[in-house]
Amino acid sequence: MHQKMLQMIVNTTPSAIFVVDNRCQTISSYYSSSKKKCVSKRIIGKKILRIAANIFDDNTCTLLVEFYQKALQSNESIELPKIKHVTAQGLPEYFSCQLTYIPEKNYVLIYMRNITEETLIEEEFLCMSE
Repeated sequence: MHQKMLQMIVNTTPSAIFVVDNRCQTISSYYSSSKKKCVSKRIIGKKILRIAANIFDDNTCTLLVEFYQKALQSNESIELPKIKHVTAQGLPEYFSCQLTYIPEKNYVLIYMRNITEETLIEEEFLCMSE
């Protein structure tokens, strides 16, 4: 049932959910609105920090580690409102990231929602108002 709920969440908005086994900090499950199913096969069982290092710059990785630790210590959902990723084509993508520790399972859920479209629209309006 939980798997269906998580998949339903990512199906309603451009996003991904990583379920991280905190004992070894590896990805145990991955749910995505992307139709590329081959991605999940490549990242299941991999260290979350290694995956993050392949996607984000050093500053963003440091921030993710810091917020990961905060989520563990506080037992609360911690949100990074906007992080940036530059694609291989040099285009910016923006994500909001929510990290939630599930102590009963010793898992951390990382919910990353793609906010690129709304961020670019917001930037456009700011440029127009200046």
